[in-house]
Amino acid sequence: MCYKAEHVRHIVTGCTTLAPSEYTNRHNKVVGYSHWTICKHRGLQVTDKYYEHTPESEINVTGNTIMWDIPVFTNSTLPANQPDIKQHVIKDMTFLLT
Repeated sequence: MCYKAEHVRHIVTGCTTLAPSEYTNRHNKVVGYSHWTICKHRGLQVTDKYYEHTPESEINVTGNTIMWDIPVFTNSTLPANQPDIKQHVIKDMTFLLT
């Protein structure tokens, strides 16, 4: 922990000591749960417990592609070009970014 006034607001939103590690870990756990849920919904084999799930970078299943933490390449430079989860459903012609 940092040695600044440890108020809830500081810890949750602005602590520069926690930001590089703890915030990222918390974020990845939440997105990992989303990935686990998507895979389970698509009928893929997943662990019984979501917190034991380790997302794969790319999964291809019968016309569906689920991508985890892979950059999106565009014609223009974007500062945030790496959505957490991307789903490409060929049958529905949809591309979902999470």
